[in-house]
Amino acid sequence: MTALIVGRGLGMCYPGSSAGVFEALNFEVASGEFVAILGRSGSGKSTLLHLLGAMEQPTSGSLTIGGIKLDGLDDIAQTAFRRRHLGFVFQAYNLVPTLTVAENLRLPLDLNGIAEGDSIAQMLEALGLENRARRYPDQLSGGEQQRVAIGRALIHAPDLILADEPTGNLDAETSAEVLALLQRLVRTRRHTLIVATHSLDAARNADRIFQLDHGRLVSP
Repeated sequence: MTALIVGRGLGMCYPGSSAGVFEALNFEVASGEFVAILGRSGSGKSTLLHLLGAMEQPTSGSLTIGGIKLDGLDDIAQTAFRRRHLGFVFQAYNLVPTLTVAENLRLPLDLNGIAEGDSIAQMLEALGLENRARRYPDQLSGGEQQRVAIGRALIHAPDLILADEPTGNLDAETSAEVLALLQRLVRTRRHTLIVATHSLDAARNADRIFQLDHGRLVSP
């Protein structure tokens, strides 16, 4: 399989810190692969996702996604890269509260100049939210909000989906349902998925599992 992500000697150290979050990480992720990154709170897994999401710059090494070298991109180029090539699923949902479900799903399409066609209706059906299209986020349950967030992350067919503790705010039963939905949609649509989590249950069906511990990325 073709490598979508290539990290070489990747390091991150924040100003004023005596030690780096991690140093010299080397890894590859294939196109269409589902990779889980396990780690306790503060281990650096969210920082690694920020680098993969072009939200921060590494302090050393190189990072390439889809042939685009992320280290060295300016703010405008980073924004353009995120908008077109990435989809994000966060613990806190991050839906726009003044937009309906359908409007939240439409947002990535509008930002990328992609014609809507039947994509909104098809995504609502895939999410099981056909009857929620005109509701606002505060009229939804937590599980429903996260379903919308998953749909919004996938609807513009990005190269890479990044999920940071995607079920951290949900109960066990709802978490299992949301994870099953995310994995089914990603597999069906052949997206590449990276999930950062402290939960082994969230990582159980991954193609590969890595653990970030003491600045090293290892197989548990």
